[in-house]
Amino acid sequence: MDDLEHFGATVDDARLVVVLLHGRDHDPGYMDEHVVRRVDDPSLAWLAPAAPGRTWYPQRFLAPI
Repeated sequence: MDDLEHFGATVDDARLVVVLLHGRDHDPGYMDEHVVRRVDDPSLAWLAPAAPGRTWYPQRFLAPI
């Protein structure tokens, strides 16, 4: 999957696998800088998918469904 970033331990070797979902206008690199590096636990595997266009929902928050 091209839109999935992996940080930390391999999935097979990890004590725990964490899936990170970034917020609007961010990307997996933001999650690496602000979460993965701050937790700094080499026993964890971090998987961070990237939303197309840096947003999971392309409409405004209050847009009608």
